[in-house]
Amino acid sequence: WNAVKEVIDAAKSAKPEIITVIGGSLVTHSPKEAMTIVDKADYGVIGEGEITMCELVGALQDGTDVSRVHGIIYRVGDGFAITPARNDCDVELLPWPDYEGFGYGDMMKLSSVGVTASLTTSRSCPFSCTFCSKSGGSKYRQRSLESIFEELDYLVGKCGVTQIMLNDELFAADTERIYAFCDGIEKYSVKWVVFLRISGGVTYELLKKMRDANCIGVFYGLESADDEVLKSMKKGITSADMLKTLSITKQAGLETNGAFIFGDIVESKASATRTLEWIEDHHELVNNIDMAPIILYPGSKLYKDAVKTGQITDTTQFIRNKCPLVNVSRMSDDEYYELVDTMLPRWLASFYNKTSMANQLALKEELRSNEGTGTYRHSFVCDACGGLNVKCIKPKDIVMHRAECSVCGKEYFFRSIYLMLRTYEATVEAFLQRDKTAVLGAGKILHALRICSAYFRENEVLIVDSSPQKQKQGFEEKRIFPQSALLEKGIERVLCTVGSQNISDVTREIRTNYPGVQEVIWIYDIGFVMSSAQ
Repeated sequence: WNAVKEVIDAAKSAKPEIITVIGGSLVTHSPKEAMTIVDKADYGVIGEGEITMCELVGALQDGTDVSRVHGIIYRVGDGFAITPARNDCDVELLPWPDYEGFGYGDMMKLSSVGVTASLTTSRSCPFSCTFCSKSGGSKYRQRSLESIFEELDYLVGKCGVTQIMLNDELFAADTERIYAFCDGIEKYSVKWVVFLRISGGVTYELLKKMRDANCIGVFYGLESADDEVLKSMKKGITSADMLKTLSITKQAGLETNGAFIFGDIVESKASATRTLEWIEDHHELVNNIDMAPIILYPGSKLYKDAVKTGQITDTTQFIRNKCPLVNVSRMSDDEYYELVDTMLPRWLASFYNKTSMANQLALKEELRSNEGTGTYRHSFVCDACGGLNVKCIKPKDIVMHRAECSVCGKEYFFRSIYLMLRTYEATVEAFLQRDKTAVLGAGKILHALRICSAYFRENEVLIVDSSPQKQKQGFEEKRIFPQSALLEKGIERVLCTVGSQNISDVTREIRTNYPGVQEVIWIYDIGFVMSSAQ
């Protein structure tokens, strides 16, 4: 919401009479809260916005009554008016995105894996998992294959697209559609990645058909390896189903990607441990694993239940606070926060470090900063064809990025932050040794720093984090201080280890609230700060 508010505030500041409209899942699921937080927005679009926006603009232009436009919220005095809901639109009637309007082809050529495009072939999902807010509407709708391939003709012919990310919440609920899609996409010679649901219809034959049609990877929502938790989530699958599907996906030669989430209402310390042990036992079946606590997103059943039971008392403040974690599980708060703040990031860091080290040895990886370009020079030798590859990657992609062999086209998945931290370990040590220095952020990236930096492990380092729970628990026997310590201890330089998506927010907060901090270095940029660390 803060990014939306920043844009709207800037628009109103430049021209107070300008009419401002906001939309998206925040407005859809929490319309009054959204309009309260983004207090200079004049209108909010609830639900899908294509038709609603056209009608709203028409009413404003003609001076007709906006109350006749379905699917909006607007201000009336000190309150709000909400018009009748709009039905989900017919996706077949919608035009494509205006690719030429913002130079899509030229922009995508900057990708390290060819020219990649996202393609939406459906909206919503026919299932009702308790943690999901269904951002694509309430009813599952699919575009015709003819319409999809017409858009693909344009993307390949006009934009030079070489890879497609099918970004539907669920690509297909029936296998016949997948077979037909495979038959149609083969002629384009583009690689594609897709989101699928584990089900009995996902067979080895289907996956092999997908691989033969240039599919290179499948994303599965795995969520848990405990059958009681899966049932509570209304996933409709078992851990045995999951094991079978992941096994045949690997046999078919497809890259598998999966995420596990923790903290369902029946989650216990024992069930969470079972999932972690299952991942340890079967980690070779998944190329990329992610783990995270369940977030109670507005619109989800878990969120609605938490509001109903009083675990979330102020819905507006909850959103202002960016949907903080709420323990709705069977675990005590101490068990829950030990799991999400310590066990999960520690396990993930260990797993990523192992895979990173294996890559470094097998692919002869190297990483160096490209002076004057603000990028890293990442080189590796393809284990399929022996080709030498040299790629330029941006600092924000150090945590996770893909690359393909320039010779044979084989795809690779890298978490180069471990290689980067080892390459520049001396730089990190020199920076941390300086007086009045602190590390900000006690999450996954800090665990990577712990693994790769002997100095960090063996010495007292001031760690700062805004989470009271993390302050209570500490970090691997190190104390965690509140952000006020930046002021109280006269900190002059900060090494930030928070997620790259929060860079602008955190930097602004430090500059505003802690003027004594003269230097803010993001850990992703550590390869470019040799002079400041000397």
